[in-house]
Amino acid sequence: MKKYLLISFLFLICLSCSQEEIIKKEESYVFEMRLKDTKANCWGPECQTECYLVQEGDMIGSQEWRYFYDQIEGFTYEKGNRYSLIVRRDRLHHQLMDTSHFKYTLIEVLTKVPAVN
Repeated sequence: MKKYLLISFLFLICLSCSQEEIIKKEESYVFEMRLKDTKANCWGPECQTECYLVQEGDMIGSQEWRYFYDQIEGFTYEKGNRYSLIVRRDRLHHQLMDTSHFKYTLIEVLTKVPAVN
C-alpha cells in the first residue's frame, strides 16, 4: 500500500511541474531571449557592474525586464539596439560559489533593431 501511495505522490509532483520548469532543469536547452537597447547598473558577485535587461518566455513582448548577469559567448552587444536571440544554456558543474552555474552561447541573432527614442 505504501508503495502505491509513494508512486501516486511522485506522479502528482510530476504533473504539477510546467513544461518550462522541466526544461530548465535539464543540462542544456535552447530558448529565445530579447535584450533591451540599454544596460542597467547592477551588483555582481564582487562589485557594481552593468547587466543586460532581458525578456524570456512569457515576458517577451511585455513591459517587464529582468537583470541578466552572465555573458553570452559569441555575442557582441552594441548599445542602442534591441536584440532577439536564440541562446543555448548549458549547466556547468563544479563552479565556485559566487559564479554562475550556467554558460550561455549564442546560436543565432534573429533581429537587431535600432531603438526608437
